Amino acid sequence: MEKHEVVIVGAGPAGLTAAKILAEKGKEVLIVEKEKDKDIGNKVCAGAISPKTINIFPEKLFETFTHKISFFTPSLKELTVESEKPFMGMVSRLELGQYMLDEALKSGASLKDNCEVKKIDVKEKTLNGGEIGYEKLIAADGTTSVVRKALGLKRKEFLCFQWTLPNTTHDKLEVYLSFTRFGFGAMYLFPHDDYIVIGGGGADPRRPIKDFRDYTKKFFEKRFDFSSATYGAAGVSFDYKGHRFGDITLLGDAGGFGHLLTGEGISQAILSAEMEFGDEKEKIRERIVLPKRQHNLMLRGYRVADAFNLPKLLDPALDKSAGIFHAMIQNRKNSWVNSEIL
Repeated sequence: MEKHEVVIVGAGPAGLTAAKILAEKGKEVLIVEKEKDKDIGNKVCAGAISPKTINIFPEKLFETFTHKISFFTPSLKELTVESEKPFMGMVSRLELGQYMLDEALKSGASLKDNCEVKKIDVKEKTLNGGEIGYEKLIAADGTTSVVRKALGLKRKEFLCFQWTLPNTTHDKLEVYLSFTRFGFGAMYLFPHDDYIVIGGGGADPRRPIKDFRDYTKKFFEKRFDFSSATYGAAGVSFDYKGHRFGDITLLGDAGGFGHLLTGEGISQAILSAEMEFGDEKEKIRERIVLPKRQHNLMLRGYRVADAFNLPKLLDPALDKSAGIFHAMIQNRKNSWVNSEIL
């Protein structure tokens, strides 16, 4: 049996961030990843990096920066916000994964790729029936985390679906809101340099996810050609139940750090690792752990309202108060684009 000081399951943004930090601090780190090294980062993702972590990556990694967002009310009133600073930096998810892997390996971490973790013995501190032993185990293996399952923790997730449309350009990010159509969710369009990503998702859609998906495609087919589009779907885990369990630490989606309101995953994953192993733990904790409790309260409140069919009243209210909503967005703009944590 090979034994390591720190074993990280999963080579996503959370696992690779943790590997880089710990290796730089002199820890002996092994990353265990089910994909081959050349495929690390190749997953379903809109590829958006928020201002919270945009400054930790080199500018050359970004395909483009989004300076304009249009929010659409249920009756399709358009509320546009622009900023000199970017709202989002758009990246290729594969190129991001490869860059982060290279940084972790250059820092001294080791990689065991093409190795799926199927079994964990928490008492014996081993993986896959004694094949790999650990002193400290870090779970960064996503929404279907085998480590989280081994701890007996249930998971809650919502599905995000998307199409990538090649050879298509657009000048702004679009977000569509409707409580009656999408519930506690939204449709979106993310622009990249020579392609766009169209999709949707949410914690409590008011219709089956298939209907939500079909509606989204039909809606955007009026403007864009889907004939060459590629489709994918992935879960976002938002049910945070703590992240330290003895010798085991849960990060990213494995820890339920996905953003309930926006579906944001990349920045949340990176910040969960920085919060645990970086130098500004408390500052980051205030920005990603405490809001999660507020978001969960909001979701519970929405579900109570939904039981009484109240969301149907919210769409007309959102349309009538579009001016107020727009003012709120404008007011929040500066705090968003200046929200760097790292």
